[in-house]
Amino acid sequence: MPPELAFEAQGISEPKFFRNEAGKIVLFWTALSAEFWDIYYSVYDAAHEQWSAPQQITHDQGAETMICPAESGGNILVGYVKRRIDLSDPDRPPQIGLSDIYLMEHVPSRDLFIGPNDISVDIRFNMAGLAAFSSYWLDEDCARPGANCASADYDGDGVVDFNDYALFARDRFNTITGYGRVADITAAVHLAGDFIVKDVNVDFYDGNPGTGVLIGSQTVAMLLPGQATPVVQRWYVPGDGRSHDIYVVVDPNNNIAETDDELNNTAFVTLFKPDLQPQSVAVIGYPAADSVLIGLSIGNYGEATADPFGFEVRKDSVDGEVIYAGSLGPIEAGASGITQFAWDVSGQAAGTYTLFVVADVNDDVAESREDNNVDCGQAAVLADLEAIQWSGRIEAGTAYITVRNVGAKPSLPTTVRATCDDQSLGTGAVAAVNPGASVEVSFAITEPGPGAVVEITVNPDSDGSDEVTLLNNTAIVIR
Repeated sequence: MPPELAFEAQGISEPKFFRNEAGKIVLFWTALSAEFWDIYYSVYDAAHEQWSAPQQITHDQGAETMICPAESGGNILVGYVKRRIDLSDPDRPPQIGLSDIYLMEHVPSRDLFIGPNDISVDIRFNMAGLAAFSSYWLDEDCARPGANCASADYDGDGVVDFNDYALFARDRFNTITGYGRVADITAAVHLAGDFIVKDVNVDFYDGNPGTGVLIGSQTVAMLLPGQATPVVQRWYVPGDGRSHDIYVVVDPNNNIAETDDELNNTAFVTLFKPDLQPQSVAVIGYPAADSVLIGLSIGNYGEATADPFGFEVRKDSVDGEVIYAGSLGPIEAGASGITQFAWDVSGQAAGTYTLFVVADVNDDVAESREDNNVDCGQAAVLADLEAIQWSGRIEAGTAYITVRNVGAKPSLPTTVRATCDDQSLGTGAVAAVNPGASVEVSFAITEPGPGAVVEITVNPDSDGSDEVTLLNNTAIVIR
């Protein structure tokens, strides 16, 4: 009988044949591996005249050699020598160390399994959307040489190309996202162990198998040990704008006896995830003494609707004191959730604080990104002196102005100054003003000439650190 090729591999050394209790031929050998040098095995199924795919059974940086198999109660005992190899220095060749004798028991097994990385979803290109854009492109006369197609140049780069189609389709036909389109789900089903299996059922679900929708079922005619077989299921993606968990269940009815029948036969991936990101947090106003009105918005930059989630506003740092906790949602993809709250600052000293918004604090939403859920902004907890425009006047060498504190904290005593063409006409004093209170100030000035433009400024020497803003500190009087 002529020799037969079992399989091809790199660096095969020390092959050892053994017939197990079930009568199957088992081949052990050593070969180069990703770790260094390890033991592999394959089982021959005479009924199907098939060798299983090579399966690596040691995983370390040692060099396994001198393998010696023997049978024990249906299992296979393998003795071997492991030589220690030091690979810690990438600039030096491997350093050979001491050798040790090891004993390993190989138990014949059969185990179907699948993991999340074995599932992929290919969403097919939507020709209807492309046809619609092509029609729009022709209607805009873009085919004519030298035509001005600015209306079709969605991204404004001066060229009408696929990027413009993508933006057009997203805005008008929702064809760039996967909703409402046809997809192919591919699952790589693995078989480990020593025995070929046949007629393996594979179920595909939209959602958890206990409560979700069965997309379809496929059957794998035969699997070889050590082999991963791709299984494809067609799926018509719902146009609901929601996230979808695609589950794959291998051998759902446990028709095939396995070493592990429960823990590794089911896997899932999530499609069309939302992506929550705080957009802004800022002061809206100062409704009363020791009260600051804070507004914030959180956007959804993902592909799917974000279900309701909790958020927190924290002071001084991302792990700082929580000054407000609330909830937002649901928020559709591309939309934002907006809210506001009154911050009681009676226990806060006057100053400017950094506020951090943390979205989805309890990880209720599975997102495409989890590293962008924090943003911050400044909140001034200060006085804010306003020179009331209509109150400014000059009479007989005296300037009059009403000053109101529209901030959250009392102001400090300060001054008020009248100037004309950057020349001081006179200065007066302003006492401390409580939040929400007003005071009329009058002071003597040098009388300006007719038609002069006089600026009356409260707190004129401030560097801005003691007030919310200096933009409202000046009133203008025209003589």
